[in-house]
Amino acid sequence: KAVVDVVGVDLGLLSFEALKYSSYVTHNHLRTITPDVVMGLIKQSDDLDLDSVRTSLKNKNKKELCKSLYKITVKSSTDPAMLMLRGRGGPLDILYSLLLVKQSVAKKRSADEIASRLGIPLWSLQKDLINVSRKWDTKTLKNILFELADLETSLLKGCPNSWVAFQTILLKYL
Repeated sequence: KAVVDVVGVDLGLLSFEALKYSSYVTHNHLRTITPDVVMGLIKQSDDLDLDSVRTSLKNKNKKELCKSLYKITVKSSTDPAMLMLRGRGGPLDILYSLLLVKQSVAKKRSADEIASRLGIPLWSLQKDLINVSRKWDTKTLKNILFELADLETSLLKGCPNSWVAFQTILLKYL
């Protein structure tokens, strides 16, 4: 339950977490994955501050994004790329929401309809996402999302340095 509370119900992210635990147990010549192993490894990703990453992406602030990604690098003893790709409220989630909002606004949909279709609170859409989506052009958002999707595929196939690749993709477009 602790794993689901931290990373959500996405099966890809849960399988990555299970792989992390089994790799740790194998590497340390342990027999089973105990609650202590899970809590020891999950704590690192639970402590990561994604708010500063979200804010810097929304503001298209490259300097602040660099600082935020550096803090995550320092705090995390594991590769945080999968959490950033699949985590609820992570950069990929934010960028995808911005693209959907931008496309819906372009189709002249009402704020109520956009909020309903995307499952976003109306106040959040009106206060934040519509204005933020105007800072980004559709082509850039699509390019970032395609590159991050490619990175996720590489990560699942064993990309050796996915965190560096993740940071490079985000910074490239700001």
